[in-house]
Amino acid sequence: MRRGAGAPNEECAWRIRTVIAGPDPAVANAQALEDLERGATALRFELEGSAAGGVALDSEAASRLFDGILFDLIDVSFSSGTAYVANLEHLADAWHGAGLSAQQLRGSLCADPIGFSARSGEFDHGLEVHLSEVVSFAQACRRWPNLRAIEIDGTVYSDGGGSEAQELGALIAAGAAYLRGLVSAGWSVNDAAKTLSFRTTVDADVFASIAKLRAFRTLWSYIISESGGDLAAAAAPVDVVTAATMHTRRDPWVNILRTTAAGFAAGVGGATSVTVRPFDEALGEPDELARRIARNTQLLLQEESHVGEVIDAAGGSWYVESLTDQLAAAGWAQFVKLEKAGGIWNALASGSFADDIAAVAQQRSRNISTRRDPLTGVSEFPNLHEDLPVRPHSAEAVAGGDHAIKPFRRAAAFETLRDQGDELLAATGTRPGIFLATLGPVAVHTARASFAKNFFEACGIEALGFEGSEDPDLVAEAFVASGACLAVICSSDGLYETMAVGVAQRLKAAGAKRVYLAGNPGALREDLELAGVDEFIKVGTNVVECGAGAYEILGGQ
Repeated sequence: MRRGAGAPNEECAWRIRTVIAGPDPAVANAQALEDLERGATALRFELEGSAAGGVALDSEAASRLFDGILFDLIDVSFSSGTAYVANLEHLADAWHGAGLSAQQLRGSLCADPIGFSARSGEFDHGLEVHLSEVVSFAQACRRWPNLRAIEIDGTVYSDGGGSEAQELGALIAAGAAYLRGLVSAGWSVNDAAKTLSFRTTVDADVFASIAKLRAFRTLWSYIISESGGDLAAAAAPVDVVTAATMHTRRDPWVNILRTTAAGFAAGVGGATSVTVRPFDEALGEPDELARRIARNTQLLLQEESHVGEVIDAAGGSWYVESLTDQLAAAGWAQFVKLEKAGGIWNALASGSFADDIAAVAQQRSRNISTRRDPLTGVSEFPNLHEDLPVRPHSAEAVAGGDHAIKPFRRAAAFETLRDQGDELLAATGTRPGIFLATLGPVAVHTARASFAKNFFEACGIEALGFEGSEDPDLVAEAFVASGACLAVICSSDGLYETMAVGVAQRLKAAGAKRVYLAGNPGALREDLELAGVDEFIKVGTNVVECGAGAYEILGGQ
């Protein structure tokens, strides 16, 4: 699996790309120059009209934005959303003013009305109208032979919580739609393929990410080959970005580990260029430290680990090859499904594809809520007393139309509960708590007490410790002294049989508004419920739903 057209050198290392956004061209220019001076070899400019917003481009703003940037030495992409036609004139003026020849510019102009509509939910015009505009745009871009006019953006499907197969199917389906439009307008398959590039995501699931990139190249090569093109034309640049869905606002430092794993997967998987998101991006505008760590992560992968010096490093591994084949088959099945729906545009405009992605996101959410898929620092090992970095506000993307693919971030449900806890702390001066009614000695109750502590603190509810006792009256007294209104009984199955009923009765009598028991009650369930146990928490319990129920009580104190 080679890296495709635009691979930067004979060692086949990928290009290190950073994203430049923000409305002020001078600030954006300074950020671009800093990134280039400190290791970046590619840039992506988010311009006004793109999903991320950015500089409102005119000839003067373009000149200020690009001042001092040596475009002949880097790869550059310009994301304009629906404004790609309007922005081309301003870009051309700026390049001409800088004395750049057509051959010196390399990268993509990122036209992709299909991807933009998938994100915005705007389907006012038919695909034919958009294809006609894209074909004219691509024709106008032929004067820059190293700039690709179209970039098929698969990140919208990943950002919505879609599966690897859904993202693969969408990438291939959108690519095929543009390919058909160009060929119908008189382009050869090879020429049409050479004006396309792709953008996709990787996450901390290293092997799945490697296999996805390898599967994409397999599928796209097949599309071009079956359309009559050659393999050189099929070697499209693939810009890879670490997935936004895996970023957390709580314990954001763990994001550094997530993006390192994802960046490694991108390099091994054969990316042409890689964007590692700053670790604090979910909190707002990334600061200088976060951007530096994001750049340096790739520099370490390239210059110390030498990941980019091996072509298809995962090739020959039975596991990776098998997983690649499975993902390629699943991606092809998604492509066929989209084609049967009348093509990706019709599937998006009808809302059927957005519904399919939402169903996958819902299953992901269930797995996270039950901690089947753990999130370190969020659903597992939460730190209620962390000092979060403060960042200028940057609102999360909000989808527009009814059929837009809604953004999905894995940690969002847990972080909403954590926010509720912080709000109660700010309002009352005391963090909401739950009393750990531990029965017996430490060796007996520690396992379930630790489970309960992790469980509730993941929801922002502090676990209030107790040394443990086999006297129900002492347990009740300690509960009253804690000031909590919630309690969770924690001990072994043996002590549950002899003590749990009495302890539950005394906790209720002492004023507990809700009593939980950690573990599976088995045959004791009915007796415990009659004694006052309201809920049982165990492996597989939906933590988010349980936490939300607790806040209904805590908020009404």
